[in-house]
Amino acid sequence: MKPALREGFGTWPAATLRAMRPVRHMTPRRVIAPLFLGTLLVSAPSAVADDMARFSPGTVVFPFRGEAPDTALSLAIKTGALRIDKRPVSASEFLAFVKANPRYARNRIPKLLANESYLRNWKGDLDPGPGNVPVTMVSWHAAKAYCAFQGKRLPTTAEWERVAATAVPGAHPEAHERVILAWYSRPTSDNNPMFGTGTVHAQGVRDLHGVIWEWTSDYNAWSTAGVNSRGRIDEPDDALFCGAGASRMSPGTPYATYMRWAFRASLKPDYTVAALGFRCARDD
Repeated sequence: MKPALREGFGTWPAATLRAMRPVRHMTPRRVIAPLFLGTLLVSAPSAVADDMARFSPGTVVFPFRGEAPDTALSLAIKTGALRIDKRPVSASEFLAFVKANPRYARNRIPKLLANESYLRNWKGDLDPGPGNVPVTMVSWHAAKAYCAFQGKRLPTTAEWERVAATAVPGAHPEAHERVILAWYSRPTSDNNPMFGTGTVHAQGVRDLHGVIWEWTSDYNAWSTAGVNSRGRIDEPDDALFCGAGASRMSPGTPYATYMRWAFRASLKPDYTVAALGFRCARDD
């Protein structure tokens, strides 16, 4: 039997990969984040292409289990061509957004858009402290608004996972996985995480693992979903609890993958977390 590929370079045995059935488009039925909380932004400056990496259309594996216990139904989700930021959004960049859109200042953001911990790690309402660090303690609503202001959007979960599965030529899967697991083992604190201390990916993309967690546009679309043999999203009653997304993982899912999906399943759109930030993407 051929060995399974490692985290960050694919996570499934060769036999499973050959058996995958590509899914061209899936529209999950459950998206918890309220869509009516739209945002009127002041302006949207054009994106800077040099700060973004281009990826051609591709495929990513979603590790859901099948209908029967202890069965796997790996889904090959197709992604279109996109550009994605090479690094997470910085505190200084988010400060510029807040100044242009005062509604997103710490002392003015509506409670529906962020909980009480929003930007709690800043020194003041317009003082993030160190600016050249990833911005954290931002809600999904604020991250989405920031990307729209830049003429971009949050990446989908499939896009994020696809880029995260890439690596630079000559990289060793074991070293890549060690970075991820070492990061998972460190306690979360309010200390500012540093750019460039995480994983390295194709096209100059950095830090998808090892620095912060990151919002995606549909982070909770799969959170309580199992996928049946017809590629349809199911929502069994036993999956409707915090962290339930990880309970739907296929047997043999690597620990790092399990943790990532469990974390996403625990989130709500107004949550702010000390190690949770974001980066933006756009269609290419």
